[in-house]
Amino acid sequence: MAEWKRFLKIKLPVALLCTGAGGLAGLVLLTLALVDEQSINTWANASIAMKLARLAAPNRPPAVIISGGSGALYGLDSPYLETLTGRQVTNVSTQWQLTFYTAEKTVELVRPGDIFMMPLEYSMYGYAAGDKAPFEACYRISHDRSSLKDLRAWGDAFVTCPSYMLLYGMFLKVLRVSLIYEREIDPLATLNEHGDHIRNLPELGRGPNRRHAAHRISAPEGTLRLPRLERLARAIKQRGGILAISFPAVLEPPEGKPSLPTEDVDRLKKWAADHDTIVVSTPETHIFPAECFFDQAHLHRGCTRENTRRYAEALKPLLTATETKAGLGGSRM
Repeated sequence: MAEWKRFLKIKLPVALLCTGAGGLAGLVLLTLALVDEQSINTWANASIAMKLARLAAPNRPPAVIISGGSGALYGLDSPYLETLTGRQVTNVSTQWQLTFYTAEKTVELVRPGDIFMMPLEYSMYGYAAGDKAPFEACYRISHDRSSLKDLRAWGDAFVTCPSYMLLYGMFLKVLRVSLIYEREIDPLATLNEHGDHIRNLPELGRGPNRRHAAHRISAPEGTLRLPRLERLARAIKQRGGILAISFPAVLEPPEGKPSLPTEDVDRLKKWAADHDTIVVSTPETHIFPAECFFDQAHLHRGCTRENTRRYAEALKPLLTATETKAGLGGSRM
């Protein structure tokens, strides 16, 4: 009887705990296996490496670095931005859930005079508050060796990978969802040398989804607290660059509604003023009609040039200031 009580009090709970931990570990490993097989990772790995190598080139001149999600990846014409600004331009954007991961890798390569522009998608402000996006949590463990010794990275993966990425991976496999970069044999064939996506041709587009027309900054009400963005701003300043916040290209909202409420814009400007950051444009600057969209949230190549022109106009005040800091001549715009 005593042995039975000991079994119920000690051995059974321990056995259940070990079984549960083993099952969860197995589920995470299965999830990471699915993540690893997705061609989005082949594409992300290759594209991030290519873009960082461009910025790491010796004797690189001061640059405009574009760092955002897929809206910036699809929505820029970096060669044209080079022409308008007289600066080298590199678009390090990948997909929205890797926005801060890529930015934190890129900041190590910032040099004096660089303008680090982030046209953040509105959903990313929630993750700027500190939490890692689900895909980022899984990607770090499965593709970034430096994260393997980070206990918090493992914790994030255990919490988010099974519930999110396992279902996402199965969704892609079972339904055979075909993303544009999954149809490419060469993962870099979708990009130009500056890092822009160039296969979003108008004739291949499917058009926008109206639910993407109205937006809110996905962060708690009141004063913005964005620690990941704050760390980026400090690191960029320490390296002699400047962080510029802009806005993504979005579908024109229903009549009478702003693309982003005034109170959200005011909160963001207040945060920027307190953290050595400049907000260089307005949400209305980057509103486009439905015929400009390749899919539910991305511009096609027929409209990226106009969006790029608007970004160049927004950057004008910064160009002279950063060129003076870097010891260069005046702006060539």
